[in-house]
Parts: sequence; C-alpha cells; structure tokens
Amino acid sequence: MKDTITEGLASARRKLAQLNQPAPPRIPVEQAAKELDLEAEARRLAAAGLPAPGETALTAIEAKAVQRVETARNDCVRWASARLNTLNGEPRHDVALLVGEALAADKSFERQAVAIVAEHDHVIEDLAQHAEVRERELADFRIRNQLSRPATYPEGGATFARYAVLLALIVIEGIANAYFFSQGLESGLLGGFLAAGLFAAVNLVTAFVLGKHAVPFVFHGNRVVMTLGVFAAGFAVICMICVGLTIAHFRDALVADAAEPARAAWLALKAAPYALRDVMSWLLFAISVLFAAFALFDGLSSDDLYPGYGRVARRAQQSRDDYLGELQLVRSRLEAVKAEELARIERTLQKTRALIAEGEATVREKKWARTQVEAALLDAESCLGTLLKIFRDENQLHRGSLPPPRYFGTRPALQKLALPDFGTDDDRAKLDAHARLVEQLMSQADTLRANIEKRFAAYVEQLRPEERRLHSLAGRPKLVGSSARPR
Repeated sequence: MKDTITEGLASARRKLAQLNQPAPPRIPVEQAAKELDLEAEARRLAAAGLPAPGETALTAIEAKAVQRVETARNDCVRWASARLNTLNGEPRHDVALLVGEALAADKSFERQAVAIVAEHDHVIEDLAQHAEVRERELADFRIRNQLSRPATYPEGGATFARYAVLLALIVIEGIANAYFFSQGLESGLLGGFLAAGLFAAVNLVTAFVLGKHAVPFVFHGNRVVMTLGVFAAGFAVICMICVGLTIAHFRDALVADAAEPARAAWLALKAAPYALRDVMSWLLFAISVLFAAFALFDGLSSDDLYPGYGRVARRAQQSRDDYLGELQLVRSRLEAVKAEELARIERTLQKTRALIAEGEATVREKKWARTQVEAALLDAESCLGTLLKIFRDENQLHRGSLPPPRYFGTRPALQKLALPDFGTDDDRAKLDAHARLVEQLMSQADTLRANIEKRFAAYVEQLRPEERRLHSLAGRPKLVGSSARPR
C-alpha cells in the first residue's frame, strides 16, 4: 500500500512537471524591432546614403539583428538538450526485473514457507510431545479415578472473582469486627480496625485455604482418602468455631477493660470457651463463623471439587494451548507470506502498466519537444526575415533616388545547428518488449495465484494431523472394569 501511494505521488509530480515545462524561447518581432530601433537607424543611414549601392556587407544594425536571431536559435538548441535530458533522466524501473520477480512469486512463497516450517519444526515437535504427555496424564487420571466428566474450574475473570470475593469478605468482616471492638476501646472505631482486620484476615484466609486444599478430599473416589477428607472437613469446622470464639473472647476482654486483652481472651478461651459475656459477643461469633463458611465455599469453588483434577486438567490445557498456539503462529506467518506474494503479483501488474503508460507518455513528449524546437527554429528564421525587411523597407523609403545595395534582396545564411537526437525507435522497441512481458504475467497470474494457494493449503494440512490427534486424546476416556462408574 505504501509503495503504491509513493509511486502515485511520484507519477503525479512528473505529470505536473511536464505541464509546467516552459516552451522553447521565441523572439517577439515587434519588441525586438523596437529594442534595435530598426526604423530610426534605417532613416539615419538613408540620410547619409548608407549603405552604398555597391555595398555587399551587412550594416551594423543588420548584423545585430542576425546576432539576436542566432542567440535565440542557440537558446532553442539548449532548451532542446535540457528537455531531452529531463525526459531521459526521469526515474525508470526495470519492468523485466519486476515481472521476473512476480513470475517467481510461487517459488518465493515455497522458499519462505520451507524456512518458516523449518524454523518452528523443533519447537512444534517438543510442544507436541509435551502436550501428548499431559493429555495422557489427564486421561490416566480420569481412568484411575473413574471420572467421565470434564474438569470444572473457574478461568480468567472467574478466578479473579473468587479472590475478589475473599478480599471483600475480609473487608466487610473487618468493618463488622471493628464496630464490635469499638465498644471496648477508648479510640473507638478507628482504634479497633487494625485488630479487627487482622482477625478477619486470619479467619477468612484460613477458611479459604482449607476449602481449597483440604475439604475437596471428601469427594475423592478412594475411601481411605475420602475418610481423611471427612476429617479435614471436620477440622475446618473446628477451626472456624475456634477462630470465631477467639474473636468473641477478644471482644469480651476489650469490653471488660482488661490490661492485656489478648492474654485475657486466650485464658478465657481455654478455661470456658463458650462462656461469653453478652449477646453481642455471640452475635460477633455467629458473624465470624458465617463469613468463614462463605470463605470456605469460595475456596471450594475456586477449583474442581475432585482433588487434583483441576490442576491436572489445567496443565493439559496449558500444554495443548501452547502447542496449538505455536501451530497458529506458523499458520499466521504462512498466511502473511501468502498474502504478500499474492499482493506482489497485483502490485506488479498495476506498476508495470503504469510504467508502460509513462513510457508511452515520454515517447509522445519527445516527439512533441522535437516538433516544438523545429517550429521555434523556423520561427527564428522567419523573425530574421521580418526584422531585415523592416530595416530595408524603411531605408529604401528614405534613400530618395539612390538605388539600394544588391544584398538587400538576399537573406544572410544562418549557422548550422546540431539538434539533439529525439529519436524514439529504441524507446518504442523497449516498450514493446515490456508490454510482451506484462502480457505474459497477465496470462500466468491466475496460475501463479492457484499455485500459491495450493502450496499454502498443503502446508496448513501438514499442521493439522497433530492437532486432530490431540483432539482425540482430549476426548472422553474409556472406563474399564465392571466397577467403573461416572463421577
């Protein structure tokens, strides 16, 4: 696209320069006659009887007129040389080279595709083997644990939401704790917030961790492990109650204005764990246990309920995504190379047509420049005749009976000028050769496009069997044994 715009701007500048090209210099006859003062000079010489009837040489004023015309003719030649240099010096592109590159677009695609595949070959192989190992690990895990369902676990934003809920619970319980603690602190709500936040964090983080890593063993297929899971669940409940009682006793110690509230709460918890001072402490206990239960279920929902299933499934999915991502990267690079080579064909067709059109315009400009300079030279000769006639007619009119010199009936010979060669035979031959090359490219363009598409499809097809193999591995495992049951 950038190359096309650049070429278009350059072509527009060249056309504008041609339109603004000045014409060959011409002699304005009336102005020249006035500048030379031909009529006055003719009368002055006639009054003196000059030129003499037998004179054969031009008068000084006539020589000036001839010199004026010669100067103009030389200016025309210089203009012609400069114009020809401009036309020949315009930037040219090698049409044969452009067409040759476009005709080899399918081979260029093949070379680049081979290099891309070779560059990624070892990485693809390693990722495929790693993905296959992880997929087999997942399949073996499902067979070993008699699982027929896919793993269920939050991903992306859902995972973030679980931890966001935990943080929100900590903040809310911390505020609630601070409110209850403020009744026993002289500093009020702000003074109890740090202790409240610490208790809330310990309570909820502990519940979340137990829900995420301990309680799921309740759902394990092995009865021994399941029994351990039941104990873990019971331990989680005990932890929630103990932490809730600790928080409630700490409030009692604050309300009682104990010198060391933490020590007093610990001693009271050991001596009489359920002996709380008032209903507000029981309410604080209930709130702590309730929030801990929320955190436990939040941790439980942060992964698959079956222990280890989510972790194994995520490893397999990550390995598979890495492998398929590498395949997609190769396909994307092949797609980019294919698009570039197809675009090269189209750009070359457009560019070469434009170059031929510019060449045709240059040929026309050369012919027109030659016509212009020839016309300017003829005009200069005609101008010389007109200037001499003005002088001689005026001189004869005022000579009286004195006959004019014989040379008045002749015109002085002008210098022979060597004009630059505006021949276009070589340009025409080159344009014809370029046109044949463009026609050849046009006739083969569809074949080139088809070859590139065919080779691209072949390379893409080579990348697919491994992908299909992974799809088969990721399918539902076959359960063996009469005791197999879905979970």
